[in-house]
Amino acid sequence: MVKRFFEQAWLYYKGQNSGFNFEEFILMKLMIPILTLIMYCIMASYGFNTNLLTYWVVGNSFLLCTNTCVFTLGTTFHGERYYGRLRSLMVSPSSKLAAMIQKGLFPMIESFISVMVGFIIGSFLFHVDLSHINIGLFLLLTLIAMFSACSFGMILGILGVLTSEMHLLLNCMAYVLAILTGANFPITMLPNFVRVISNCIPLTRSIKAANLLFTSNSSSQILNLMLSEVGLGVCYLFISVSLLKVIEKMAIRNASLEIF
Repeated sequence: MVKRFFEQAWLYYKGQNSGFNFEEFILMKLMIPILTLIMYCIMASYGFNTNLLTYWVVGNSFLLCTNTCVFTLGTTFHGERYYGRLRSLMVSPSSKLAAMIQKGLFPMIESFISVMVGFIIGSFLFHVDLSHINIGLFLLLTLIAMFSACSFGMILGILGVLTSEMHLLLNCMAYVLAILTGANFPITMLPNFVRVISNCIPLTRSIKAANLLFTSNSSSQILNLMLSEVGLGVCYLFISVSLLKVIEKMAIRNASLEIF
């Protein structure tokens, strides 16, 4: 059963990327996001008139998962509709939760690798001092952040069952993450009502915790932020499962998922 789960997860991931050769895959998954990270760091250097770019390297490294967690997972069910498999998937007796986790497993691993590679390259280019941070804790924090972001991406993916405007939605969410997570400027600069939204989206707590690893020895505060991020990811996963069950019942009762 476990073997079949991983085989299905790998088959789906491989199918999603079967149109690319190895060079194209690397350029799309790593080089484009890393060049984006470099661009934001250079802009921050001139905009804030500083050469101490640790804050922006950390924040924008975490944002490298956006391409996978938002755009790849966000088009999951939209793609099923496009290829004509959506109705069969919804009415089949197979577990929808298992199907969702299968679709998110390898993208989460890919996101983790992207963040780590981007962080290493950004640290090398912009002279980030890594000598005083707990690398193991940073790796764990990154894994937690990717779990939360992928759970959020699953919700976006399920919305693809209900709307045809996924490209607009996903691009908007990508900019929301870039602006409201504190990756490029502190969320304290945002209006109070916007901070509420910021605290309800993934990566905000993870980016703050990652920055604290470089600026503070407050282990308790970092741990609290990590646990909060885990809780947020679990909430997103619960919402996605609940939403999918509602849509599944609608599909069986009304046979309405073939139209918008």
